[in-house]
Amino acid sequence: MSQIPVRVSKGKKKCLSTETKTVDCQRAVVYSIPCSCNKRYIGQTQGCVNTRLTQHEGLYRRELKVDLKQRAEVKGDLVDDEDLVRNKRLVEHLFKDKNCYAKYEETKVLYKHPSKLLREVVEAYYIERGGEEVISEASTLITREERRLLQRRL
Repeated sequence: MSQIPVRVSKGKKKCLSTETKTVDCQRAVVYSIPCSCNKRYIGQTQGCVNTRLTQHEGLYRRELKVDLKQRAEVKGDLVDDEDLVRNKRLVEHLFKDKNCYAKYEETKVLYKHPSKLLREVVEAYYIERGGEEVISEASTLITREERRLLQRRL
């Protein structure tokens, strides 16, 4: 990975008409969702960022509906399903800090690229760089060389 392109565009793909437009439609991105407590969630998606934001919000709402019996059965943790596991950090944060809410409408696209691996590396870089302000967990580790290269390019 000696060269990391800053931006690559393969033409514009429109969001599906059924998708809620929270921010400008973009696909294959690394994004940042600010929270009202001044922390932020950083993630990446192959699909439209609006679809991803709708999924985050839906998972949070779904978790709100989990009754006390189910919560007790999973010992206070989130229900264990694939979507919640992937988004665990944002949902857990919003449940821990009851005064905090995600500002989906202020979501920023940090990087755009069709390669999932490259998006994951850039996501890890932004998570690492954000320190305590970021509530996300990186899905990959980055090397010193990748970090130096990203510092120069982003």
